[in-house]
Amino acid sequence: MRRLSFGVLGPVFLFFVIFFILYYLSPPFYTFDSYDYLHLSLYPKYGASHPLGFGNILYLLSKLSDLFNKKYYIELVLMWNALSLALFLSFGLKPLRAFFLSKRTMRVKLAISTLILVVSWFTITSLIYVSNSFWSEATNILHVALFCFLVKFATYIKKWQSCILAFLLSVWSYNTRYSEIVLPICFLGLAGVYYVRSLYGQKWLPGRSLALTYVLLFVFSLFGIQTASKILENIYPGESGKSYITNLAISASMQCALRCDVTLFAANCDTPDGKEIVEESKCSELIFGLKPFGGSVLDMTDSPVQIFRRVGPMMTIKWLLLAPFTYLSDTHALETGLFQFGDDQLGAKNYPEATKYYSQYLVGAKKLTPNLAFISLVQTLDKYFRTNKIFHMLTVIAVLLAIFFIFMSINPVVLLLSFYSLGTYLVFSYLNPHVPFRYLVIIIAPSFLAALIHFLGCNNKSYTL
Repeated sequence: MRRLSFGVLGPVFLFFVIFFILYYLSPPFYTFDSYDYLHLSLYPKYGASHPLGFGNILYLLSKLSDLFNKKYYIELVLMWNALSLALFLSFGLKPLRAFFLSKRTMRVKLAISTLILVVSWFTITSLIYVSNSFWSEATNILHVALFCFLVKFATYIKKWQSCILAFLLSVWSYNTRYSEIVLPICFLGLAGVYYVRSLYGQKWLPGRSLALTYVLLFVFSLFGIQTASKILENIYPGESGKSYITNLAISASMQCALRCDVTLFAANCDTPDGKEIVEESKCSELIFGLKPFGGSVLDMTDSPVQIFRRVGPMMTIKWLLLAPFTYLSDTHALETGLFQFGDDQLGAKNYPEATKYYSQYLVGAKKLTPNLAFISLVQTLDKYFRTNKIFHMLTVIAVLLAIFFIFMSINPVVLLLSFYSLGTYLVFSYLNPHVPFRYLVIIIAPSFLAALIHFLGCNNKSYTL
């Protein structure tokens, strides 16, 4: 019988370990976002604040649960999240195996192992927290893993096959989470890096050929997103909320970064009270209406270009420069959500039809209480997140590492992870300037995985293209 390779057994082992951890920590928790996803899965409307894709996955899992007499829905959700996390983390298995089998001295191995354990504790426990929920972050991580597989094997398969895969993955990822527009843009970053490297310093690298491959993937990705958007808009007409939310987010980001230099909301710096609100408020308080900023002075149905014209080119440039540096000044409460699913929850009251449908599958969750181990995990993460600001510092390190790898690495997986981490940070800075813990997790995790791959010996000239 043919022996199974480490590359197959490793991810399978990871899947079962992660699933049993998630199952032990269950029930998963629900949030306002969760109810939005569940509602959209039954009543899809293109252009809503949450895209269609993740809700459809939850709906398909409910149909799979029908095969088991409407049982095991929570287990299926946790299995999906475990699969996502296992495929993502599997990219770190080969470098770790190579490291422990290397001829480094025991002292060096012990020092590096200690650093890996410390970083892994913060990263993996955060991913476990995110995966024990009805958010889309776990599926977000799955998309990153699938794009990593694509760039890893893009040069081994025919170009038209790579382009079709890029087309399909981009459509799925973007329509699961709008911020994942970063993933196809990463292809353009890879093309630029390989082309420049082949011209300066690394003549042996077939940069033009690789650049052409990734440019094609970028073009097909954007074509897929644009085509799918037009089709979905015709199939599921309805809300035009996406442009409204984008304009509101840009206005909020500008107001947060520039403060009294611009006036985009009713509250302004002409009065002492208005100046105090504008100068002292957090971005999250502005976005969620927790302070009396008043309505926007702009027409939210206009394109974002109208906002830039109002504030002028100098203020726009200043915002572009300041927003990434002011983003982490905000702190959002750690979201633990709700551990019950039923008619007495606020999200359920907003979406009674979705609550009625999914109650068939989540009836057991009404009787369950939060797992004590999960409560302890949440309290620990909350301490490091809000009190000690550890995850804010880890985000800064992750962004700096991403920039370093963009200039120093030739490994396509490392480069994609780095571009994704940096790009996601910029997207949140400019378009969604509040700082929930789960946003930081999907910035930190890819960059630290890239560091694991890069520093443990998988980024040298023996890398075969």
